[in-house]
Amino acid sequence: MLTPSTILCPACQSPSPVGRQKCAACGASLVVVPCPRCGQENELSAPLCSRCYADLRLRRCPHCHAPNLLSAVVCAQCRRELIVSRQTGGERIAPSPGKRGGNLWNVLVVLFNGGVLAGVLLVFLRHNPSPALAIAAAIAGSFLVPATATLALWEIWARRQIPGTTFFCVFVSGAVLGTAASLVLYVVIPLVGVGFGGLLAVPVIIGAAEELGKMLSVGWLLKRQEYALETHGFMFGIAAGLGFAALESMGYALIGYHLGGVPRMTQVVLLRAFLTTFVHAAWTGSLAAIVWRERRISVQFTPPVLATYVLVAVLHAVWDYHIMPGVPLDEGIAFLVISGLCTVALFILRAQSAVLAARRK
Repeated sequence: MLTPSTILCPACQSPSPVGRQKCAACGASLVVVPCPRCGQENELSAPLCSRCYADLRLRRCPHCHAPNLLSAVVCAQCRRELIVSRQTGGERIAPSPGKRGGNLWNVLVVLFNGGVLAGVLLVFLRHNPSPALAIAAAIAGSFLVPATATLALWEIWARRQIPGTTFFCVFVSGAVLGTAASLVLYVVIPLVGVGFGGLLAVPVIIGAAEELGKMLSVGWLLKRQEYALETHGFMFGIAAGLGFAALESMGYALIGYHLGGVPRMTQVVLLRAFLTTFVHAAWTGSLAAIVWRERRISVQFTPPVLATYVLVAVLHAVWDYHIMPGVPLDEGIAFLVISGLCTVALFILRAQSAVLAARRK
């Protein structure tokens, strides 16, 4: 068994004691490793190339598939041993018989139980109006679809790369931190020069503030080296967008109840569950994927990041245009359709890019 005082040669994967300068098997350096992209020599413990910032964690954990340094003997994410078995013609990482895929039954259970709870609360609220029941019904109805979608995303795609606690913390941070940051930015953005005025000012400010606020809610994960892939950013962005959509829908549901009682609340919850929830997830997921792709040691405001931010903010503004006073119904629906179709196209493009980038790794 390999011990913590052992490192693996990045060239031939033979074990060597820590402190040795060269591999006894092949003679390769155990101090520096060349970058596979530009050839720059880097310290063996460096996760990124010091010249071109290429990812040097080219070894996948057989248990959780997290990226690791070629010299690592223990996975940086799941802390399990990176098992090595000798084979003819070299060495390979032995596959793990661990559980693959997710459990969709959990998703169905959450969806069914949440739907029943929301329905019961709405029935009680209709016969016994009270603020407490209204808040409970708004929470149950508004969080049902976003929370179920987050669980489904983790079960189907993310569970082999991201721990469940981390993933659902992103959902919560998108709801709480994203909403708080957006409320602050509603005030800050007009002060720094959004000078449109008139009807266009409100949706533009809302789009710019909310998209930046949601991205700030996942900023605490940017320097986590175990989550360096574009797919990680894509999934984190979707989870944060779902959390934000849930909390925002709860606010609109309470407003709907105040204006039109249970029927109006139900209408608001259903419309936002199947429309707004998706676009929030798609906008934030697409933007986060670009941020993760363009990141180096820290956030880089590269042209692709800025262009994607402007694009999702504009799509958000076009989507919100229909809620402005005096906008004709036909015109509002047309803007919704245009924004929705563009959002679907962007979401598919970013998903394909993230998957292809992960395969290249």
